[in-house]
Amino acid sequence: SNHPHVSFTAWGKMASEITRDHPLDFGLGDSSPLAKVYQSGGWILLIGVGHENNTSLHLAEFRASYHGKKEVKQGAPLKVKGERRWIELKDFEDHSEDDFAEIGGAYLASEGTTLSGKIGQADSFLIPQKELVDFAVDWMEKNRSF
Repeated sequence: SNHPHVSFTAWGKMASEITRDHPLDFGLGDSSPLAKVYQSGGWILLIGVGHENNTSLHLAEFRASYHGKKEVKQGAPLKVKGERRWIELKDFEDHSEDDFAEIGGAYLASEGTTLSGKIGQADSFLIPQKELVDFAVDWMEKNRSF
């Protein structure tokens, strides 16, 4: 995708649809590639990592309402009609992965759908994104405050 801070790559029959038109504002929000995976019923595959590296939880972070969540303006250089320009974009202050492992643990404890096994030597987990994101929104609204 074309986002200067949080670009995505995709593979498969829906790859171009998922990465097309990645908005500059709220790059991990409801019009992002993450949201398109959610809308299409996609799954998350974690290979050798835990939920602390689960980018899909940023979609939950975007959707959740919690005390201290603040909108900010960020910037990035982009080529616009062949000319380099500084553009401003809106996002939320401090995307934080600090509680992602805790959210993943709570999801597992709730008996959320998770298939596990090895890919090569790596412990791996396959999780329906919609189920996890919906769980994480609820968890963040009850437990998060910045």
